Amino acid sequence: MGSQLILFRIIALLAVVIGLILIYSGLTRQQLDQPVFYLPLILVPLLAQDMYFSLNIDVFTFLFGGLVINRMFYLWKEPRAKKNWFFLSVAVILTLWVKATGLLILGVFGLFVIYLGIRYRHHPSLSKNIFLNGSLFLPLTLILSSPWYIFNLIRLDNLVVINNNLQVGLPQYPAKAISWANIVEFVQAFTRTLFRGEFIWHGHYFDVLPLWANDIFLTVIPLGFFILGISYLFLPKQAVEENGSTTFWQKFFLLAGVSVIAVLLFGYFFIGEIPYYQARMAFCCLYFVTFVFSAGWLRVFKERKYSLFLFPIILLAYNLFVMFKLISEVIYHI
Repeated sequence: MGSQLILFRIIALLAVVIGLILIYSGLTRQQLDQPVFYLPLILVPLLAQDMYFSLNIDVFTFLFGGLVINRMFYLWKEPRAKKNWFFLSVAVILTLWVKATGLLILGVFGLFVIYLGIRYRHHPSLSKNIFLNGSLFLPLTLILSSPWYIFNLIRLDNLVVINNNLQVGLPQYPAKAISWANIVEFVQAFTRTLFRGEFIWHGHYFDVLPLWANDIFLTVIPLGFFILGISYLFLPKQAVEENGSTTFWQKFFLLAGVSVIAVLLFGYFFIGEIPYYQARMAFCCLYFVTFVFSAGWLRVFKERKYSLFLFPIILLAYNLFVMFKLISEVIYHI
């Protein structure tokens, strides 16, 4: 059993590494050299390992999510090529086949089609071709991904979420009423899940910081950088970069990240039943979410060399603190 766990752990780590490599190769192929594109690739390996790199299928949603991003770069380069549409569609289908919450990546696919078509609005024939291909491949992708969701509907009476009819002892999370207190709860839960994970120790989340420190380090500071990242969408357009790939991808990744968070917020208030506020639900779109944070971080610290590694060093120190604290707790209870 021990050797099997080690093997499965290696496979899980390998899936994440390949996903990162796929994104990295797409960025370099597109010759995007701005730090904001690479900071998320540094952050992802430093996020809570118990949540992201443990033995679960979430690692494969990240792998295929990375493949989706990689194929988007190919489609941006040659939007008329049917093979690029086909391979992007396959990447999305694989993501949805792994886990029902991969449905988020289908929305990103649709957003990409719209944004790509608008990008080529000054070339009517090409823009029309993009929307025609999108209207063909989006429904096709949905149809080929549907067996998982049909199975859920038959077995669980719901396309995506677990409901009360499935008696496996899982907690239920009813939809929340819209209020300031619940918005605060959403932000706290989302940012803490993103950076701390959801490791449970003696029935409670394993927190190594006092409550006030959690509020500052795991909620207030990340929220500030997320807001700054979102503000990038409203900056004046720069004529020099208007037709360049840098502006296109910066705006698209920001739009995708904001849209994913908005969907989670919508589910938190109107759907419920599972913890939509948790970053695990958006693991296939983790690059987009961390991109929003990275954009805010680099807006404050600019693109200086140290700024690319400052927050990763802070996050690494926090992770080491968590590790030593957990080891001490285990030794104490032996």
